[in-house]
Amino acid sequence: QNNDQLTTRLLVGSDGANSYVRRLYNIPAYGWSYNQNGIVCTVETTFNNKTAYQRFLESGPLALLPLWGNYYSIVWSAQRELAEKLMQLPEEAFIDEMNRALRKDEDYQTFNFNQSGQNFHYAPFVKRVCNKRMQFPLRVLQSQRYVSSRVAILGDAAHAVHPLAGQGLNMGMIDVAYLANNIIKNKKSGNDIGDYNWLKEYETDSKLSLIHI
Repeated sequence: QNNDQLTTRLLVGSDGANSYVRRLYNIPAYGWSYNQNGIVCTVETTFNNKTAYQRFLESGPLALLPLWGNYYSIVWSAQRELAEKLMQLPEEAFIDEMNRALRKDEDYQTFNFNQSGQNFHYAPFVKRVCNKRMQFPLRVLQSQRYVSSRVAILGDAAHAVHPLAGQGLNMGMIDVAYLANNIIKNKKSGNDIGDYNWLKEYETDSKLSLIHI
């Protein structure tokens, strides 16, 4: 904004699926939309037993991820039309819809599942939404390259997936580990950490690891 110019031997782009760094350095990427939006917010519940919950609904999965105390982070994936309607609901109506989606008994009735079993626990009731609801489009994306001269991208900037199983964070942490190891090794060896030929090893290691996820 103030036209300052910075010089670095290595620029790391971890700026999301719409990565400015990726576009700035003309790194091609391909993918497609799921025609869904993900709604995220933090909620207070009736209890927190440090258990993550996920309901697979016709419109998409609804996940509760434990934080601290009686607080959970939610990710509700839904078709765009439904997501827009949910975003427009007053807070009390949104909470009602969330609790209904989490605890609808008829959705548990399958021929091989008994919800009265000892190991089955319903998700807690949501009492309050603690911050502003946000939504974002869901899509899959894969960058053809993770590196260029003096540039490395990681996380969603390099590859974006559906939040269904929470693998996005795991994949991003794998990238961080490989890039950190690459930088440390080349620094100790006296190599230029931003040289494309040395950075290629990070890309190779990360892609080989992520192909199994």
